[in-house]
Order: sequence, then structure tokens, then C-alpha cells
Amino acid sequence: MNRHNVRRGALTVFAALLVALAAGCGDAPKHKVVPVEGTIAFADGRKLPAGTRLLFNPGDGTAGAATAVAAEDGTFKAVRLGGRAGVEVGKYTVLLAAPEKDNGAFFRMLPKDYYDGGVFAVQVREGMPPVELKVVVRRR
Repeated sequence: MNRHNVRRGALTVFAALLVALAAGCGDAPKHKVVPVEGTIAFADGRKLPAGTRLLFNPGDGTAGAATAVAAEDGTFKAVRLGGRAGVEVGKYTVLLAAPEKDNGAFFRMLPKDYYDGGVFAVQVREGMPPVELKVVVRRR
């Protein structure tokens, strides 16, 4: 499978998740909404590209999805799909997506599981500290 097909497949999965999650999400949350912020970087400290998108996919389907966009310094603040700040309390799998206008480099630097299967599990709860996500890349 070439890089273009991998990128297209990952974007298709991301778009399908957003559409499916948005269809089931009204503006009224089912659970308490709390602020979620944090950082994302490679395990060795390097930052991911500015604009890296994070999708908070609810684990049990009872909470609404949320998204975030990483800043140049790796920080992010999550918002619900309707654009309001915060994330509903619950368990989430976080998937990564390339920044807009990425030329395919994003998908070459990350293991497939980070954008296709989800590696990060985040438990959103009241009073939680900032989330620290580390992307591990194993040498081939």
C-alpha cells in the first residue's frame, strides 16, 4: 500500500468518525463537561507538527466526541464537536490526524496505530490534571 493510499484511508476514517459522532451528538451534553487541555509530543521530546488534530472518540458511545488542535509548542485545548469548550466526563480513545495541508509527511512520521486504531486512552474527569500524550516511534 503506498503512502497516498494510507493517507487517504486515514483521512477517510477520521472524516467518517466525525460524521458518525456528529450525527449522534446534540448540543446538550449527557454528562458533565470539564476543561481538557494538555500536551502532545514524541517520547523523545520532539513536537508533532503544529496543527496536528486530535479526535476524542467516546469509548462507550454515551458521551459526545471532542477535538483539539496542537499548537506549535505541542499544547492543546479540547472542544466539543459543536465548538464549545470542554469534554464530557467519560472514557475516550484519542486518534491523531494530520494538520490541514499536510503533504503526507505526517503519516510517514507516525506509527499507523496512532491515526488508525488509536493508542491513547484518556479518562476525562472533574479536576483532572493536564493530559500528557507521548507518541512512541520504534526504530525499524
